[in-house]
Amino acid sequence: MKRSNETHASTTDPEARLYRKGPGKEAKLCFIGHALMENRHALLVGACLTPADGNAERVAALHMIEPRADRPRAITLGADKAYDAEDFVNELRAMMA
Repeated sequence: MKRSNETHASTTDPEARLYRKGPGKEAKLCFIGHALMENRHALLVGACLTPADGNAERVAALHMIEPRADRPRAITLGADKAYDAEDFVNELRAMMA
Protein backbone atom coordinates (compact mmCIF):
# COMPACT_ATOMS: atom_id res chain seq x y z
CA MET A 1 0.00 0.00 0.00
CA LYS A 2 1.36 3.41 -0.94
CA ARG A 3 1.57 5.82 1.97
CA SER A 4 -0.27 9.12 1.67
CA ASN A 5 -1.64 11.82 3.93
CA GLU A 6 -5.10 10.32 3.40
CA THR A 7 -4.02 6.88 4.72
CA HIS A 8 -1.60 7.91 7.49
CA ALA A 9 -2.11 10.32 10.37
CA SER A 10 -0.31 11.02 13.60
CA THR A 11 -2.15 9.93 16.74
CA THR A 12 -0.56 12.74 18.74
CA ASP A 13 -0.72 15.56 16.16
CA PRO A 14 -3.27 15.19 13.37
CA GLU A 15 -1.88 18.28 11.56
CA ALA A 16 1.47 16.55 10.83
CA ARG A 17 1.95 15.65 7.16
CA LEU A 18 4.01 12.99 5.38
CA TYR A 19 7.20 14.53 4.01
CA ARG A 20 10.20 13.04 2.20
CA LYS A 21 13.52 14.91 2.50
CA GLY A 22 14.87 13.55 -0.78
CA PRO A 23 14.76 10.78 -3.36
CA GLY A 24 15.12 7.35 -1.80
CA LYS A 25 14.40 8.65 1.71
CA GLU A 26 11.45 7.44 3.74
CA ALA A 27 8.44 9.71 4.24
CA LYS A 28 7.81 10.74 7.85
CA LEU A 29 4.95 12.51 9.58
CA CYS A 30 6.33 15.91 10.47
CA PHE A 31 6.33 19.69 10.27
CA ILE A 32 9.14 21.72 8.70
CA GLY A 33 11.21 24.14 10.76
CA HIS A 34 12.68 27.22 9.04
CA ALA A 35 15.39 29.56 10.29
CA LEU A 36 16.49 33.01 9.12
CA MET A 37 20.16 33.60 9.91
CA GLU A 38 22.28 36.73 9.94
CA ASN A 39 25.25 35.60 7.88
CA ARG A 40 28.11 37.70 9.27
CA HIS A 41 27.77 36.59 12.89
CA ALA A 42 25.65 33.43 12.38
CA LEU A 43 22.85 34.75 14.58
CA LEU A 44 19.34 33.36 14.39
CA VAL A 45 17.02 36.30 13.66
CA GLY A 46 13.82 34.48 12.77
CA ALA A 47 12.22 31.05 12.95
CA CYS A 48 8.90 29.47 12.11
CA LEU A 49 7.25 26.07 11.78
CA THR A 50 5.03 25.13 8.83
CA PRO A 51 3.04 22.12 7.70
CA ALA A 52 5.12 19.92 5.40
CA ASP A 53 4.33 20.52 1.73
CA GLY A 54 6.16 21.36 -1.46
CA ASN A 55 5.92 25.14 -1.09
CA ALA A 56 6.53 25.61 2.62
CA GLU A 57 10.15 26.73 2.29
CA ARG A 58 9.45 29.62 -0.07
CA VAL A 59 6.31 30.74 1.76
CA ALA A 60 8.18 30.74 5.09
CA ALA A 61 11.11 32.66 3.57
CA LEU A 62 8.78 35.39 2.28
CA HIS A 63 7.00 35.54 5.64
CA MET A 64 10.28 35.92 7.57
CA ILE A 65 11.82 38.47 5.17
CA GLU A 66 8.78 40.74 4.87
CA PRO A 67 9.25 42.60 8.21
CA ARG A 68 12.84 43.38 7.20
CA ALA A 69 12.07 44.51 3.63
CA ASP A 70 11.59 48.21 4.40
CA ARG A 71 15.17 48.89 5.49
CA PRO A 72 16.79 52.00 4.00
CA ARG A 73 19.86 50.02 2.86
CA ALA A 74 19.80 47.05 0.52
CA ILE A 75 20.02 43.63 2.12
CA THR A 76 21.55 40.48 0.65
CA LEU A 77 19.80 37.14 0.78
CA GLY A 78 21.40 33.74 0.34
CA ALA A 79 19.63 30.42 -0.12
CA ASP A 80 20.16 26.97 -1.61
CA LYS A 81 19.19 26.03 -5.17
CA ALA A 82 15.63 25.10 -4.19
CA TYR A 83 14.88 28.82 -3.86
CA ASP A 84 16.08 29.67 -7.38
CA ALA A 85 12.60 29.86 -8.85
CA GLU A 86 11.57 32.80 -11.02
CA ASP A 87 8.31 33.52 -9.20
CA PHE A 88 10.01 33.47 -5.79
CA VAL A 89 12.83 35.78 -6.92
CA ASN A 90 10.31 38.17 -8.50
CA GLU A 91 8.27 38.29 -5.27
CA LEU A 92 11.41 39.10 -3.27
CA ARG A 93 12.43 41.84 -5.71
CA ALA A 94 8.95 43.39 -5.59
CA MET A 95 9.01 43.27 -1.78
CA MET A 96 12.39 45.02 -1.63
CA ALA A 97 11.47 47.74 -4.14
